[in-house]
Amino acid sequence: MNTLSPFQKIESLIAQGDLDTAAADCIQLVKQYPETGDSWLLMSDISFRLKQNRMAVNSALKALEIDPTNPGYLLHLARLYAGFNAWQAARKVLAKLFELADKLPTEQLNALADLYFKGGHIEQAIEIYERVHKAEPEHQQVLFNLGALYRYGGQIDKAAACLTAAVALDPIDYQACCALAHCKKHRDPTPVIASIKRCLTAYAGDFGNEASEAIAALNYAKAKVLEDQQQWSRAYKAYSTGAALKKTLQRATCEQEIERMQAMQALVTKGRFTCAANSGEASGPIFVVGMPRTGTTVVERMLASHSQVTSGGELNFLPMTLLEAGDASTSAGPEGLTPEVLGQAAKQNMAAIGERYMALARDYLATEGCFTDKLPLNALLVPVILAAIPNARIIQVERNAMDTAFSNFKMLFNRGYDYSYSLADIARYLPAYQAMTRQWQETWPQQILTVSYEQLIADPENSCRALLGFCQLAWEADCLQFHTAAGTTQTASASQVTEPLHNRYVGQWRHYKEALGALQRELARQGVSPLTEEDIKW
Repeated sequence: MNTLSPFQKIESLIAQGDLDTAAADCIQLVKQYPETGDSWLLMSDISFRLKQNRMAVNSALKALEIDPTNPGYLLHLARLYAGFNAWQAARKVLAKLFELADKLPTEQLNALADLYFKGGHIEQAIEIYERVHKAEPEHQQVLFNLGALYRYGGQIDKAAACLTAAVALDPIDYQACCALAHCKKHRDPTPVIASIKRCLTAYAGDFGNEASEAIAALNYAKAKVLEDQQQWSRAYKAYSTGAALKKTLQRATCEQEIERMQAMQALVTKGRFTCAANSGEASGPIFVVGMPRTGTTVVERMLASHSQVTSGGELNFLPMTLLEAGDASTSAGPEGLTPEVLGQAAKQNMAAIGERYMALARDYLATEGCFTDKLPLNALLVPVILAAIPNARIIQVERNAMDTAFSNFKMLFNRGYDYSYSLADIARYLPAYQAMTRQWQETWPQQILTVSYEQLIADPENSCRALLGFCQLAWEADCLQFHTAAGTTQTASASQVTEPLHNRYVGQWRHYKEALGALQRELARQGVSPLTEEDIKW
């Protein structure tokens, strides 16, 4: 009969969920083996699971005192710091791991690259993955990851090459197949369509959630390729199929999303938020808000091309801070910001909420200067931003209602925006969203600049000058050349922002005018109409 070692016994208790007993046994273990790093690492793991964060870090540091260059210990500590959003500390540990890269096995290199990615250091993540790829050219997951990162960095041809290789190695990897479809416009769509069909066949007859997610994603990918070929009716059919399937998997209903917007509006009406004093400094954050697919990425890239602005991309720190303030789990994600949580957060010290957000953002971005945050959910949180963060600037981006509606409908989101999978839901959501943003604009006209996407496209220089002036930034012509600037975009617009400004997407909904007729009529009934040709002419 095999007898479990003390380590194995504790690991078994952890697996069973008996953390208290595991902790008690681990205390005895570190007393018995105080000079064994693995015992302290185990103590750190248990402490983290018990949410004893200080003990978790201290135990990890103790393990490293014993064995300072142990890659496993370093990775564990880096993950702890990242989990606590202490990114400057995490990067110091990652730098030590980077020095050891030549000695790390593939599994640890991949973990290192993933942490660099999560920390917003795409270039280092790419360098690590390229190292693995050179050693293991047929590592399919590494090829997929490289393809995604190249796309974020604007290296579209490299992205397509990696994703093509990934699909060749695993023809029924639907994620690689979909990523390849979306990364660029394919001159010959036949191979990509064939790959999509092959994946769809592999999932046929499987009605589980994972299969449904895959089939939905494959239909969106198919629609994108067909749209590139101007096969409008076939593209619309594929979009509709994917959306209908995705709606069955939604986490929140359209009604719930509208309810929380109206709850925030009610809090503003009751005077729960007082605008923070503005010192007039230009070093505060710039929040670029708007519904998804309205041009927020273009605006953010313009601003981030300025020499005094750091690109934050879509930061999750404000929702996370409000979940903390509302005594809700931060793991709940955007769905956790219920009317009840928002109401509870509104009672808290706004200055403390702002300080927490700024500390997290500045630590992550490693900047004391001006930075951008373009998380779409921040549109809901404009009252909090203005009450909590002095010198914050809000740029609200608006786009033709029908283009906005259809662009949302044809977008498969990783999480949130559950209204977008039904035209009927969009017809309810869009007017409610506009009512909310109008209230913000009327309540705080000096703190919010509204930008028209169509006007930005038609007159980019004057629009950009207005943006910079509002943010108290000097004019820099390089802001108009954002498509050539270095940097990454981890959004659905990653491929588009590598191109100069163009008007190909203005009025795009008209290609689907017949299918979208009911949506147009319903929006018009509610007073929401698309722009006329006169409004959008050059």
